[in-house]
Amino acid sequence: MGEQLREIRTILVATGLTAESAGAVLMARRLADRLGARLHVVHVVPLPSRRIRETLQEVVARQREVAEEELRKFAGSHEVGDATLHVREGDPEREILGLRRELDADLVVIGRYGHGGAKPGVLGSIAASVVRHCRVPTLVVDPTFRGDFTKIAVASDLDADSEIELRRGLWLGRTLGVGSIRLINAFELPVGYHTVLTEEQAVAKLEGVCRAHAQELVAKVRGESDPEVEIVCVEGAATRAIPAACERLGIELLVLSTHLHRSEGAGVLLGRTTERILHAAGCSVWAETTPALSQGWWEAIRHLFD
Repeated sequence: MGEQLREIRTILVATGLTAESAGAVLMARRLADRLGARLHVVHVVPLPSRRIRETLQEVVARQREVAEEELRKFAGSHEVGDATLHVREGDPEREILGLRRELDADLVVIGRYGHGGAKPGVLGSIAASVVRHCRVPTLVVDPTFRGDFTKIAVASDLDADSEIELRRGLWLGRTLGVGSIRLINAFELPVGYHTVLTEEQAVAKLEGVCRAHAQELVAKVRGESDPEVEIVCVEGAATRAIPAACERLGIELLVLSTHLHRSEGAGVLLGRTTERILHAAGCSVWAETTPALSQGWWEAIRHLFD
């Protein structure tokens, strides 16, 4: 029945000990509680220069002690005092992804913004880099999150590789107790349509086709215990139409797939459309990895050295 979802047994949440990262920590706690998953919290502090490390070792050691104490206080006041806490020094992206590998974590949770604060339509550079290179699902949480997600949507292009994001969206709906989710598909009018149809006719025809394909997908994937699925078809480029639809519908969590194109360069796991939607969405985003495509990418890289 298509690709299987990665089971979430270990969750790693990254925090900058800021108000902007509180939502990510609280959501990670919610998921860990519901799934019975192990929860780890990491705070990365800048690594002092080599000269400072060599000449002021006591100061550097004290800085780490302060960071560990601040993390313990933050964890205690944000419902994760019983989680395993980690303080790392160095580049945030490298340290988060490195710890993810060490723990074999199944999900990385991170806040949408960093120290710069909330800027609608802007994704923090650390969050963007982690999602781009992470080989497991990543949940980017809006800083305003303080409860459960009740309005969930799945962005799908309805192609053969679109099952994984819908499966994850339905799984999230079950896990969070949401009765219905939305499946959003964006379509564009082809060049030259006006020679045979009016714009209204072309939109109606394409919307009908997309809706039929979406219904087939839902019928194939949805189980009896899964939430209901409302199909939403919107005209326009996906990079603009899907974020706009999410804003109009008040979506709190958007699920999409990190579709991997084999022609892309090494280290780039995010499709261009996916990345633009991720940046433009004004809500939290669950970026689901596509195992088969990722495996194909690694196989392609190995062939280069055969």
